Amino acid sequence: MVAEKENLKFTYPAQQVLIRIALCTNLGGIHAFTTIIGRSIPTARGLYYMNKLGRIPDNIPCVRPASPEGTVYPGAELVRILPVTPEPVIIDEKIVSKLLGEYKSHFPKEVGLDSK
Repeated sequence: MVAEKENLKFTYPAQQVLIRIALCTNLGGIHAFTTIIGRSIPTARGLYYMNKLGRIPDNIPCVRPASPEGTVYPGAELVRILPVTPEPVIIDEKIVSKLLGEYKSHFPKEVGLDSK
């Protein structure tokens, strides 16, 4: 359903990697799966626009990240929301593997009791 609404196609190897991620808690399980799906869509769209147009379109909607009332976060930037592409965008295993690596880099490291 996501593929149809977002005009995406996942390669078969990418589908297999995503299934393995969703079913394996050591890889992050369903949380990693949803995070990687959510990040792969704008990544693939960005690659599409850079390859086809050589740039990101100028007239795309922007949102500012939410912050609690009365607080200001230095460097808070506008987030651009890339529109659905006119042609299907391919998400391959290279994109999925790269995003899995980024996701896993945020895992806490296990430290043995013997190492100090």
